[in-house]
Amino acid sequence: MRQCVFVIGNPAELAEFAPLLRRAADARLRHSIWYTPPQDATFDALRGELSLSSRFAQHDAASSRWLGAYPRLRALTSYYQCFRYVGGVRLWTGKSPLVVVQGCGLSTWLAGVMARWGGGQVVHFNAANGKAPPTSMMGSLLCRRIAKKARYALCPGNEATRREQRYPSCIVVDTGDEQRQMPLAVTALLRWTGGQASP
Repeated sequence: MRQCVFVIGNPAELAEFAPLLRRAADARLRHSIWYTPPQDATFDALRGELSLSSRFAQHDAASSRWLGAYPRLRALTSYYQCFRYVGGVRLWTGKSPLVVVQGCGLSTWLAGVMARWGGGQVVHFNAANGKAPPTSMMGSLLCRRIAKKARYALCPGNEATRREQRYPSCIVVDTGDEQRQMPLAVTALLRWTGGQASP
């Protein structure tokens, strides 16, 4: 059975992902979370507030402390550690993990690159209640780059679906409106990982 790795870049994104993560845990989807920001007391409080029981991958504490005064370097180091983590999951399970990313920003693109380099397959999750894709030239370019890297896409029935369907190598699931999105997304992830509950 394959494993899912949810890559989450900030507290707001963790809050957006929370309903999906809770449903994934209830469905016993085999998964873990790579959370880019520092896992400090603020993170612990947020995790408790969102009632998340999912397993969070641990950062390299030594490098996180050393880079504490350099947030941008710390973020880049975290993405490199993410690459190593995805590679470790593939080595441990013997199968390519599904790496779930959200959004159309630079951090999402970096996560997709690290996932591919680590031997994972990218799942691009487009939240029904998420932000509209950027209209700037750079934003549009990043959207296209992320879509091209994705092997799977979970999209509400709107422009996001049409955008992802332009790439024949990407399997797109139209998850519909906000109410239906989470159950359909978890069902699709279970199917793509092998359709089995973790022990």
